[in-house]
Amino acid sequence: MLQKTISAFLGAIALIPLSSAIHAETELELKLESGFSNNANKTNKANAIKERQDVVTARIKSSRINSTSSAIVDYSIEHENYSKDSQENETNLEGSASARFNLSPNLKVNLNHSAKRLINNPSETAISNNLQNRNIFSASVDAKFHVTPLQVVTVTPSLAAIRYSDDNNQDSDRATLDMSWVWRLQEKSRIKINLQNSEIDYRSAANQSYQQLTLGYERENRLLTYSAEAGVNRFTTSSGSKNGPYFNLQATYDNQGHKFSINARRQLTDTSFGNGNQNLTSSSNIDSAGTNIDQIEQDSFILSYSSRLLCVRCSFKAQTEFKDETHVNNPQESLNERIIASSIRYLLNERSNLSSSISLKATEYKQGDSRDFDELSARLGYELSLSKASSLELFSEYETKDASQPINDYSELIFGLSFIYRL
Repeated sequence: MLQKTISAFLGAIALIPLSSAIHAETELELKLESGFSNNANKTNKANAIKERQDVVTARIKSSRINSTSSAIVDYSIEHENYSKDSQENETNLEGSASARFNLSPNLKVNLNHSAKRLINNPSETAISNNLQNRNIFSASVDAKFHVTPLQVVTVTPSLAAIRYSDDNNQDSDRATLDMSWVWRLQEKSRIKINLQNSEIDYRSAANQSYQQLTLGYERENRLLTYSAEAGVNRFTTSSGSKNGPYFNLQATYDNQGHKFSINARRQLTDTSFGNGNQNLTSSSNIDSAGTNIDQIEQDSFILSYSSRLLCVRCSFKAQTEFKDETHVNNPQESLNERIIASSIRYLLNERSNLSSSISLKATEYKQGDSRDFDELSARLGYELSLSKASSLELFSEYETKDASQPINDYSELIFGLSFIYRL
């Protein structure tokens, strides 16, 4: 059923005719990778499996825009094969797609899909049988009403389906009515009041409703763009309600050489929706799937920096992430996670480059420390261009876990080669 839904969604996007596009751009990438691991099952050395691991990845990035519609697609499909069956062979889809159809200047239809790979149990090793995908499909209608030349009221009814690839206990359907009033103060600044109500139908738990009321401000400058929202949100069930504050701060500073961005949020959510598959480009599984439906008080913070000006031949990225979760009905799952990561790419000459990355992660559970752990992962690569469209990369990866329970400690070293073709 899930595959049929994805196919139907992509079919709807394909209805946007390429010939009439004002803007059309497509990038394709195929990657063939083979590596040898000295601990493929990520366990203590006594039980380590040494094997070859093969990965085939295809990625498509495409955008189409014309006078009546637009579509953006960014998907990556990956097949993993383990020569000695240390893990299950899997095919995995991640990414997002969106389409907008302009029925009139004040009436638009939106279709969206996102897929994110999540870890089921953060305290256990992130191998294939502890990972699954969360797919979020949504359809909405934006109806705008101009109160004055500077004030617009938008009414947005929407339907969303959340589907997990392996465990349907986390599946849910949501019907939402969103109403916003926007007052444009200047050309690049505005105030926004937003009211939202969602009726949630869970597959494996009692139905709930969610309400949110916020006041926000947005501004765009030449170098700095930021928005801030604050208000209240709550879950309501037949047995009572859970209330809490809400805020969302986003800011980006970009001077074409150095770029800083920050995203800080506090909200009530649930284990089915999580963070809504945000931060799809992150390599971390900081939003976990869980096993039982529960309400969550969630704080998250992401700060990132990138630069092309630290040296003539290099580009640099650094990011720190923080998440604090308090589970209402299952407090033993409450935790906080901290991640610090950085990467650098150095151009050796016109045909080759060196790249390296490192990531540190600390996970702490609030009720006892028996499941706490620290993780370190590092990667070093050398890429050689064979032609304008193709390249080879030699790489080495190292990963280690230091857990409160020594039986869960492990380290893994991988050496490999990949062929990349871009079109």
